[in-house]
Amino acid sequence: MMVDKHDWMYAWVRMNAAAQILMVGLDEELRRKLGIGVAEQDLLKQLAVNEGELTLTELARRVFLSKSGMTKMIDRLEEEGLAERVRSSADRRAITARLTQKGRAAFKKSRGVVEGHIRDNFRAHLTDDEINSLSRVLGALLDGIGGSEPLTRHLAGQAHSDS
Repeated sequence: MMVDKHDWMYAWVRMNAAAQILMVGLDEELRRKLGIGVAEQDLLKQLAVNEGELTLTELARRVFLSKSGMTKMIDRLEEEGLAERVRSSADRRAITARLTQKGRAAFKKSRGVVEGHIRDNFRAHLTDDEINSLSRVLGALLDGIGGSEPLTRHLAGQAHSDS
């Protein structure tokens, strides 16, 4: 069966609406419970997983931020005592970031909030078959638009595991 323009545009709008509603809700829940948003939680996750071994440029790529956006976010996390800038042990010219003790604690708390939000607002509304189909469809889309490699970098180091 051929899909016409109305159908694929409607699918696009629905995909975007679902993603926005889920992410805004998660951001609001994280801010209400922990005082950080989705972007900050994502950065804390990358710092936790990679133990301060990534340059700020690589961190920006992994969390899909510009260099200036990364600088601003690290500034905010430093002000809140969640992260700190350090010289790379591998290259003294490079700057990396790492979590502070307070940042590690915030990340651990955030994992439960994120998992609960995803369980209650995503998983609860889909069957196992729907989740598997959705994963295949979005995987094909990411492969087609060249998004698989950035996603693989983002997930590197078991970012979504119980590490």
